[in-house]
Amino acid sequence: MSSSYADHASCVSLFDDVQEVAKSYNIQAAPTFVFIRDDLTLESFVGAYPDKLRNTIKEFIDNTSAASASSA
Repeated sequence: MSSSYADHASCVSLFDDVQEVAKSYNIQAAPTFVFIRDDLTLESFVGAYPDKLRNTIKEFIDNTSAASASSA
């Protein structure tokens, strides 16, 4: 799925490897997906739900594209 959204920033980490980051986002289980923009958590969820992940990414891309178009 990552290749489908290669133009957008992403980060993948195992929370066991970066426990301070996991703690700061209250991550207690894997996989946990956290969507952040400008240091604000916009959405997060726990679980391997490919459709939910895909739809959430698409929603944020669409909202970002719409916001960029309206400010141009």
